[in-house]
Amino acid sequence: MKNYSFQGLRGLFAIGVLFSHCYFLGDYAQSSVAFDVLFRRTANVSFFFMISGYFLFASVAKATNFSEYIKKKIVRIYPLHIILLILLVANSVLNGNFEFSLLNMIQIIASALLVQTWIPKLAIATSYNTVSWFLSSLLFCYIIGYLLGKFIKRDGEKAWKATYALTAILFTVKVVLAFIYPTEDIGYYLCYLCPLAGLSDLLIGAIISHNIEKAKSGKVWLQTLALTFVICSFFSKTLVPTNFSRAFLMVPANILLIFAFANETNFFKKIIGNKFFVFLGDISFEIYLMHAIIIGKLSRMGVFDRISNTISPFVTLLILIIICVVCALVYKKVVDIVFKHIKQKPQAKKQED
Repeated sequence: MKNYSFQGLRGLFAIGVLFSHCYFLGDYAQSSVAFDVLFRRTANVSFFFMISGYFLFASVAKATNFSEYIKKKIVRIYPLHIILLILLVANSVLNGNFEFSLLNMIQIIASALLVQTWIPKLAIATSYNTVSWFLSSLLFCYIIGYLLGKFIKRDGEKAWKATYALTAILFTVKVVLAFIYPTEDIGYYLCYLCPLAGLSDLLIGAIISHNIEKAKSGKVWLQTLALTFVICSFFSKTLVPTNFSRAFLMVPANILLIFAFANETNFFKKIIGNKFFVFLGDISFEIYLMHAIIIGKLSRMGVFDRISNTISPFVTLLILIIICVVCALVYKKVVDIVFKHIKQKPQAKKQED
């Protein structure tokens, strides 16, 4: 059964990531505090890894083999990614900014294959559409998740014990590295961009799923506490080094959040699981992948300058959200039509035969 609250949370956190990349609008405001505190710190990518882990083994169980499993994942994440990459490369060529260098070729190839974060170099891991680093790490997690799912299906509790141990090791290493490199770029890669960093969060989500039936979640007071904890965690990001928040700060809040909303309540289903937030959740992937490019394009066109200086930076933000939502919706509708047409072709051919 579909969990509408989870879907609504996906939409909210996708907008939160967009907000976190709009802190520069504070330069146009009389006080930049609101944009710095309320917007810059609202990214919660850890949640997306965890929620993927939470539903991971259900998708593994449905797949008959690895090729079927990974094909569904690639079909979901790859088309929009490659379209945006082609547009970015083409734009670079047309503007005369394209470089025929070894580094640039590696950046393009690594991004096209979604292995950019598998290469421990920041210039490659965050090349072109910067936010696509998430897809690179997620693809790695899907592959490991499939292998782990088969291992668990075969060996049961013994495999789960190994999963618990692996998760504890990965998470502990990530925390230690955050303390060693609290603000450095190497810490940014090791604690955030590196696929193993995402894997620890994904496995935590899987562990929650494994234990959720034993727990009595789905209480309004618990869900209220979880949401309060998440909001407090956002604000506390201003008090700790950058890589602390990237590595582990949101993890406890997300654990409680997933645990609390695994079983829905009517109260929060009407608020977080309402039609609008679920709608945002349905296009959250498209919003996430498109927003950085849209922000960059509008910024170069001077749109932010004109609207923010003449009206308000908050109006700029609202317009930006609307543009991102519309672009995401249009893409999703086009894809739905294309895939529907592709599916209808074989059926029509069978009927003719």
